Amino acid sequence: MRALTISSGVQKCFVVLFSLCVLVSTVTLPEDTHARFASRFSLSATEEYNDNIFFSKEKDHDFVTSITPTLTFLYAPPGQKDFPLTASISSAVQIFARNSDRNNIGKVISFDAGYSYRYSPRLSFEINETLRRIGETRTQGSDIAQLGTGGDQLSNRFSVDGTFLYTPKITFTGGFAGSYQSFLDEGGTDIDNSVEIRGTYQWEQHNLHAGYRIRIIKSRNENRNDDDNIVHDFDLGDNYFSKKIIRLTPTLTLSAASGISLNTGGDGPAIANNTNVTLIKVWKAATLTAGLSRGLTGSLGISGLSNTTSFLTKFNIQLTQYMTANADINFSLFDTDDEDFDVLQAQAGIQYLITSWLSSNLRYVHRRRSIQNVNSNSVLLQFTAHINIWPNPGLGKAIP
Repeated sequence: MRALTISSGVQKCFVVLFSLCVLVSTVTLPEDTHARFASRFSLSATEEYNDNIFFSKEKDHDFVTSITPTLTFLYAPPGQKDFPLTASISSAVQIFARNSDRNNIGKVISFDAGYSYRYSPRLSFEINETLRRIGETRTQGSDIAQLGTGGDQLSNRFSVDGTFLYTPKITFTGGFAGSYQSFLDEGGTDIDNSVEIRGTYQWEQHNLHAGYRIRIIKSRNENRNDDDNIVHDFDLGDNYFSKKIIRLTPTLTLSAASGISLNTGGDGPAIANNTNVTLIKVWKAATLTAGLSRGLTGSLGISGLSNTTSFLTKFNIQLTQYMTANADINFSLFDTDDEDFDVLQAQAGIQYLITSWLSSNLRYVHRRRSIQNVNSNSVLLQFTAHINIWPNPGLGKAIP
C-alpha cells in the first residue's frame, strides 16, 4: 500500500489553528480562580462503503477507513455555569481499500469556534467561525454544499450577531456574516458577505418582525465570466406559537417571513421572492421539522447567482435511554442564467450509547445531482471515544 501523503499547506493550517485554540484559551483566562477552563479529546473510527467516492458520472466504489481525532477547548468566566467560549479542531486520516493512491493525512480538516458574550441583561453578542477543508473524494464528511463542483475545496464562514432588548416587547437584532469557498482543483471562488438588521415586536402569541439585509456576492470561475452582485433583501413575517403545551413547552411552532430580493449588479435574476417558512412539531420523545426557503443564493460553484428554492425535513426520536434515531432530507432547486439543476441529500441513522464514554453511529446517505445525473450511496459505521483532558483527566461522557 502506498504511503500516506501529507499536505504541507494543511499541516501549517492545522498548526496555526491549534495554536490559536491554545492562545485563546490561555490568554483570555483571567486571574480569578473561579473562572473555569476545560479541554476534551475524542477519537472516532469510521468504516464506510461508498459506491461513488468522487461523486462523478463515472462511478468508483471503495471501502474507506477514517480515523479522526478531535481536540476541544472550553472556557467559562467566573459565576457562569455554561461555557460561552468553545473551540474544536480535527483532522482525519483516510485509508482507501481500492484506491490506495488517495490515502492521506490532513486533506480533511475542520475548525469550529463560538463565543457568546452577554454585555448586559439587554445586550448580547454571538461570534462563530467555521473552517472546512475537504479532498477530492466525497465520503462521510460531505454535505449538500459540497456536491457541486468536484476536487479539493476550502470553505470558511464567520459571523457576528447582536441582540438588543429595547423594551420587554421590542427586540432589535443585527450582524455580519461572511462566507468564502475556494474550488482548489476546479478553479474559482464564491464569496458572500452580508449585513442585516431586524426588529421584532411581541404581540400576544405573535412575534411580528421586519428586516433588511444587503449582500455582496462575488463568483469567480474559469469557465465563465466573473459575477459581482449586490442583493437587497426585504422581509416581513411572524412567528406563531400554539396554545397547546406539553411540559410547559409548545408542541407546534410556525414561523414565516416573506419579502423581495433585488439584485442591483452583475448577471442573474434582477428580482426574486424571498420567503422562509418553518414548521416544528414536538412530541414527548420526538421532534419533526419541515422548512421551505426561497431567495437569491450562490450555485455551489457550478454557475453564478441563482434563484434557489430549498426544502428541508428533519426527524429525531429518542427510542430508549441509550438509543436515538434521526432522518433528514435536503432538496434544492437552482435556477441560474446558465443552467438549471437540483441537488438532493437524504440520510437516516441510529446512534447507540455503548458505555458512558463510548458511542456508536450507523448511517445511510443518498446523494444526487441532476447535472450529468450523478448519484451516490454510502453506509458507514462509526465508533467514538470521549476523554476529558483538563481539569479532571479520564474517560469523558458521550451524548447519543
